[in-house]
Amino acid sequence: MVLFADANVILETLLPGRPRAQEVEVLLRGKDICISMLTIHLAYHFGLKEKYELNQIQRAIDGYAVLDITNNDYQGALRTIRNNDFEDALQLAVAMRSDCDAVITLDRQFAKTYKDKIRFIVPE
Repeated sequence: MVLFADANVILETLLPGRPRAQEVEVLLRGKDICISMLTIHLAYHFGLKEKYELNQIQRAIDGYAVLDITNNDYQGALRTIRNNDFEDALQLAVAMRSDCDAVITLDRQFAKTYKDKIRFIVPE
């Protein structure tokens, strides 16, 4: 089973003081996880804001398969966007194009909005 991790899941494990970091790390452990280039961008953006070194951020995301964002993903996001949340629509488009089995997210609204498109795993 290939799981797509939403950016909020990865940021939870990367950024300091996040309340669900341990829970998320356990959830991800031992699973085939992929992330998008958008998540890579956000990890570096927020990691550098927290004064992390580049290699610290790189180590945090190294174990994940990285999926490119294509023009088809962009077009797909434009076709499926709901609630004016382009980031969610783009992440969904990448996960669907890549035949991921489910999306792991901490964003209940994301899961609720697109539950008709793909399976979601939302930790309690």
